[in-house]
Amino acid sequence: MSGFKLLFSPMLYLEEMVSNSATFQSVTGSANAAAAKGRIRLMSFVEDESREEDLVAAEKVLLPRISLFPLGFSSQKSATSNYGGNPRILFEFEYEIPDGIKKTHDAEARHVGPIMEAVIDEITAQGGQQGCLDIGAIEVVQPPVPLDPVKTNGDRIWICDVILTCRA
Repeated sequence: MSGFKLLFSPMLYLEEMVSNSATFQSVTGSANAAAAKGRIRLMSFVEDESREEDLVAAEKVLLPRISLFPLGFSSQKSATSNYGGNPRILFEFEYEIPDGIKKTHDAEARHVGPIMEAVIDEITAQGGQQGCLDIGAIEVVQPPVPLDPVKTNGDRIWICDVILTCRA
């Protein structure tokens, strides 16, 4: 089996799982999973940071949105001394705070934290079901934090990065 099947196929499965999240559908205003897929981006890492900013700006994907980045895979030794690949995917959730929420760090954190947590919980609850990834580990690499308003043209955007390790 090529490494590509250990990277790209899991991203497609995770895209399906994210689009099935009732919370994600609700916060994006999507009527169903098919519509929610329009807020999910399959990405790759770009070495040149300025080029990456150009690519992201060109996409004009509305917020909230989720970006999925392949991180490669880790190998784990099984009981039979064979090694199996475990795909790792960076799940990045970007969310713009609505105008009705008070402009304080506390109020924004209390608003966005439960939303991000609910989406991740709904995705992991699907793990192992028919047609879904079996998620073996979750690592929060960046808890929900606000982005610099100078870089977001004054928009109140929060971001959360989670690494999902799947069982192959």
